[in-house]
Amino acid sequence: AHELLSEARDHGAEDARWEKILTELRKHPGAVLRPEVRKFSLLHQAAYWGKRSAVQVLLDEFGQDAKALSADAPGLDAAAIAQNEGHGELADWIRSRTPKASPAAASSSAAAGPAAEIATPAEVDVDVDAAKTAPSPYAVAAMANALGGKAGGALGNGGLEGSVPLWLCLRPIGGGGGGSEWKPYTPAHNAELHAALSSSSKSKSLKGGGLVDLSAGVEGGKLPIVSFRVLWEWDSGEGGKAAPAWKPYPQDAQWQLEAAMCAADAAVELGLGAATTYVVELVGLRQYSSKDAFRRGVPLREPFPRQVRDIGTGAWLDLATRPHFWPKDDSFYEGVPKRFDLPMDSAVVGHISEWINSTIRQGHAAAFGQVPGYGGPAKGYEVVRVEVVVQPSLWRRYSCYMGKLKTEAKAIQNHEGTKYLKKCPMAMPQSTWLDPDVGEAYFWHGSGKSADGSVDLIDAIVSVGHEPSEENSEEMAVSDGASSRFAKVTSMFGAGVYLADIASKANLYVPCPVCHQGAYFRDPCHCSMADVEKKGPYRMLLCRAAMGRVYVEKKYKEARYKGDFNPAKKLGVDSVMGEATKGQLAFREYVVYNDSASYPEFIVHYFRRSHVVKNGGPLKKAKLF
Repeated sequence: AHELLSEARDHGAEDARWEKILTELRKHPGAVLRPEVRKFSLLHQAAYWGKRSAVQVLLDEFGQDAKALSADAPGLDAAAIAQNEGHGELADWIRSRTPKASPAAASSSAAAGPAAEIATPAEVDVDVDAAKTAPSPYAVAAMANALGGKAGGALGNGGLEGSVPLWLCLRPIGGGGGGSEWKPYTPAHNAELHAALSSSSKSKSLKGGGLVDLSAGVEGGKLPIVSFRVLWEWDSGEGGKAAPAWKPYPQDAQWQLEAAMCAADAAVELGLGAATTYVVELVGLRQYSSKDAFRRGVPLREPFPRQVRDIGTGAWLDLATRPHFWPKDDSFYEGVPKRFDLPMDSAVVGHISEWINSTIRQGHAAAFGQVPGYGGPAKGYEVVRVEVVVQPSLWRRYSCYMGKLKTEAKAIQNHEGTKYLKKCPMAMPQSTWLDPDVGEAYFWHGSGKSADGSVDLIDAIVSVGHEPSEENSEEMAVSDGASSRFAKVTSMFGAGVYLADIASKANLYVPCPVCHQGAYFRDPCHCSMADVEKKGPYRMLLCRAAMGRVYVEKKYKEARYKGDFNPAKKLGVDSVMGEATKGQLAFREYVVYNDSASYPEFIVHYFRRSHVVKNGGPLKKAKLF
């Protein structure tokens, strides 16, 4: 709190400083409280500097009391401070947001002692009959069930062991006259209310807030309150093939997570102990650097909003944009994920067929990725089917990651890795419909069924994306029961998603559809061409990936990568490209370390041929979609 107050006092004239202050405040909401030794609160500082947007956030988001007085003599409220500093319009606006005090509530506050001076309850006429239809961050049905019950009652989910009560108040929109809406209390206020209820207190005067009558279920004598329970958990299990072991977050962390989710934040940083900090990515419910997070309880009205806020920059990130070739009919997305086939004569299939054949190289290990029937290295790949992967939850995660990189586009373009790749471009052609500002490109990823044929790793990846696992090509149980592949920490460039700009390199990792052998880390394949033709084609993924800042590795050092879950972070980049170097790598290796940094967009079905596959000549230059 002292650090933020000093920042506001010394640099409050700068809008960028307030953005930084509010970003830190969202991570540590308890810092909004004014220490006794400080004269001004953050609200007073914002009013002093005439920063209306900061004042509004402090009032609406953090529940600051506009009537709270400064600790100097004479004590002034925010409106008076703004007036004294020549910000008359701001002063009038603050007064318009400050309802008159209720006489009954004022007498209750006096009886409550000195703490009640912090917050004078407001008398605002609220249409309680309209409460059941008042806007809320939660599902309308859930709010309707809550009304009529006593404060502290649960919405049929009181049996969630380890859950926390969540409190909402029916507040007027815009100071009254514009209807009412259910607003969640801040994490700090939720903690105060829970402590009061646990100690059987009948009322609680909130720090920087109003007087809450817990027995009557109202704030300030008139504003209805409701509560229900919500449970946030994290997977404390061993990963790998082990089943998830869900463990509740501490109470304070659960309130902080819920507040961030309702504020449409893309992520939230949790301080769990003196030296333990985790980041929970709320778009995909991923906790770093540990296992997944999970939320249960009352459904949110919009669990996946169209936009989320990047907590680092405050920028709003778009999650609503879909690839142009996805169906526009919303009914298609019922029961997703889904896949659909592209017509074989479409421009998309034509491009993919051209790309897969134009990125064949010779010189790979002779034992893998061979034409069946001992036909040797493939000279051509005959594409016979292309599936489009429609997985909205994965796409939202990818869009969120892309959006965050977009806020750093200038730094990415000025990075040495970007300059190097412009000078020495990758084998895959540049695609005009991808975003070069964040280094977005298409890459190949080879996979298939496990060696015993029991696990389809292609299905796993397109279901939940690449997940961390201690065993390469091994099944990993995750929250929705699916599985996937992610390189282990002992891999050449550490634990990450390994991608190739050369199709023939990815092909080395594609097993035979009949015997599931013939790929890297597998036994040789002895199947005939007839066997493969009868069983079906090979499959390879074509993925989008956002490379961001790329570390170009030319002189490989094992200590830089092995044993490290995210070496890119240590290198100050977003991804790594291992340059082809004699004696180390025959062909380039591309690695991203965030499980939201790639999207498996197409499943390409193909046959390996011992002859060059012609695509009917070069494709005409045209827009893909």
